[in-house]
Parts: sequence; structure tokens; C-alpha cells
Amino acid sequence: MKNLWHISAPPSQPGGLLPSTVRTDVCIVGGGFTGCSAAYHLATRGVSVTLIEANILGHGCSGRNSGNLNPGLWLRPGQVSKALGPHFGQRLNDLLRPGPDYVQQLVKRHAIDCQLNTSGTLHCAHNQSGLKELKQRLEGHLQQGYEAELLDACETAARIGTDVFYGSLWNKSAAWIQPLAYLRGLAAAAVSAGAAIYENCAAQSVVRKSNTWVTRTATGEVESDALLIATNAYHSGMAFGSYARFAPLWYFNLATEPLDGRRFSSLLPNREGCWDTAPVMTSFTRDEQGRLVLGSVGKLDGAGGRAHLAWARRRIGQLFPALAGVSLTFSWNGCIAMTKDHLPHLVGLGPKALGIYGYNGRGIATGTLFGRVLADYALSGDADALPLPLSRVKSARKFSLQSAYYELGATAYHLVNGWSRKAAPRSASRALY
Repeated sequence: MKNLWHISAPPSQPGGLLPSTVRTDVCIVGGGFTGCSAAYHLATRGVSVTLIEANILGHGCSGRNSGNLNPGLWLRPGQVSKALGPHFGQRLNDLLRPGPDYVQQLVKRHAIDCQLNTSGTLHCAHNQSGLKELKQRLEGHLQQGYEAELLDACETAARIGTDVFYGSLWNKSAAWIQPLAYLRGLAAAAVSAGAAIYENCAAQSVVRKSNTWVTRTATGEVESDALLIATNAYHSGMAFGSYARFAPLWYFNLATEPLDGRRFSSLLPNREGCWDTAPVMTSFTRDEQGRLVLGSVGKLDGAGGRAHLAWARRRIGQLFPALAGVSLTFSWNGCIAMTKDHLPHLVGLGPKALGIYGYNGRGIATGTLFGRVLADYALSGDADALPLPLSRVKSARKFSLQSAYYELGATAYHLVNGWSRKAAPRSASRALY
């Protein structure tokens, strides 16, 4: 598989090999949105910080997602407050509300070349039930102060270039970015501020020794006053024990070569990031070079890979008949950490040691903001200021059966829909909100 984001992002600038022993104020394990954001927010305050990443920056879903920069979580604000109670519910909603704006500020402040597109996102209704869901989501968006609008089928068709949808929720407060390009830009800003970042440097164990955290790798160790674990779905279970309890959900993306701008001028002319309300979601957009990028739940290099690929080819033809049979040049997978309550979890690992996981597919803005939260905690150790209650350390556990359920469900859905007849266009039966 060939990841388009790796091809189109500016090159990473790794910091070389980790010296035998490093003494630092804060050690961060994990080089995704959260880890790089924490490194940035610490370094800009003059704090000594060292980040180690087992592979390359963005190896996990930070460099493998669809690029939709959405505010908040998948849960609506009222659901967040119900799940966490009024105190933490309000705190979490307040933290995440300005997420896309905050990311855009960082992009502009550091001139990060990440194809930022502020046209918003479109959540598309695949049937009447989906349209009803979007009306409910619109209420939550407006309550949170987002600029959003419900579009009818005709307006949706004009913005996307297909008439298969019953309507859409246009979130003008959202945006789209090339995720790996943004991550590498954020990491570069952290390094410029004084952070030390090491790739291909896996943490093998963490121990507490004489009031110091010692993170050991194959080539050396990092001694630190504070420790932040930001590995999310790619946590490998270090010797000190894992805190992550989640179901891995695989999501794939495919991309074409750049499409002829004149021939396909009506296809997503504003390049919004889009996804639908179907039981197994489809996401799609066009990047800055004009490539169509389409994704869904599934593992392309797994047992259901052929079914996922056949479905994707069929789906492209359903959405955009002129692209039926188009060549797919890029394909890649990413693993999302899905928690049972669909909320992120903060875990106290010891004095000034914190871990986080479970963004449930909303990692770009959420990870950036929680990186700032982790940075604040590393400096203060004040758990009372956190936007979530601290979970207890638990033994490593990934819900493999639930993960298999996700994959089997997506495979079955793609098998049925990958070989079904072409969907009737919405022009045959318009449904207005």
C-alpha cells in the first residue's frame, strides 16, 4: 500500500539517534498529534522536552486519517454532559469547541504547508433517517456556537457534484487539512522552540527511580521529572503496563491520480471534507492537487481487503458516474482507538505522569488540544484542572472481539453493496428537509 499523505507532505526532519542517556524535564512517548502538540506547548514555554516515537512521526492514525478537522467529539454535547456529568461535561465541551480554529491558528502562525481548506465539512444524509439525524446534530452544533446550516438535496448536489444524497449538514466551523503535513509542521515548530524529537526510538520500559521517570529504549534512556504517554491506538504494551482499554477500528483510504480540472469542475469545487450517515460510513474529498480521496471502515491488507476494494470502486461510480473505473493509485489503513463510552480517557500513571487514549475518530483537533492539556499537567501536576476525571491504571486490554465485529460488519456490508446495482440518483425522488 502507498500512503498519499507520505507522498504529498513536506519531509520530516528526524533528530538522529537518541544519545545513551538524556536528562529532560518532560519525556513524551508517541509522535502523533497529541505528542507533538504537547512537545510544542512545553518547548514554547522554555521547558526541556524529549519526544520519542517508535516508528516515524505520524506512523499511527495521525498520518493515516481522512483529514476532516471537526470540532468536538462524535457524541453530541448533550450526550457528553450526560455521560460525564455537568462538571466534566461542560469542561470537555468547552475545551473542544474551538478545536478547528485553534489548529488553524497554529497553521497560520507557523506557516505550515498542509493544504488547509476552510470551506467546512459536509455530513451527508444517505436516506430519510440520516436526514433526521442531521437535524438533531444541527441543534447541537448551534448550541455550541458553531456556524452550521442544513442543506437540501439540491444544494447538496451543487456542492458535491452528485445527487445521491437527501441533504447534508454543512459545518462552516470545520475545515480540512492534509493531516501528516500538519503534524510534521507542528513537530518542526516544536523543534524550533527547543524540543528534541527522536524517530525509530521505541520505549521498551518505564520505571520510577529516585523520584525520576526512566524511559528505556534499545539505545539509551530518558530521565525526566514528568512523563506523558500519547500512543493512543498504537500502544505496544511496555513493561510497566498499559492503560489503554479500547477496540481497534481499522479505517482505509484510497486516492486517484489528479483529475482533469476542466472535465471534473463540478466535483467538489470547494473541496469540502465529506462523509455520510450510512451504517458503514463513506468519507470523500478532493485534495489540493485534485485527487479524489475516498475511505471507509475496513482493513485493506486483511481478509476482507478484496471486498473493501470492490465496494470502493463501486461506490465511486455510484457517487460520480463519470469516474466509474478510474484508476486508484494510493491506498492505506489507519487504526482508531474506539472506547466503549465513545469518550477519550485520561489515566494517571504516577506523579506527573499521564496517559490519554480514545479519540474515536476525532483526533486532529482533539489530539492537538489534549496535547496542550498534557503539557499543562506536566508542569503543574494539578489533576483538578483537567477536563476529564482520571481513570485508574488497568492491565493491558484491547477488545479484540469487538474489533473483529467491526471488521466483519464492514466486510459484510461492503460485500453486499460492492456487488449490488447502482444506487438510484436522488433526482428521481427529491427529499427536502
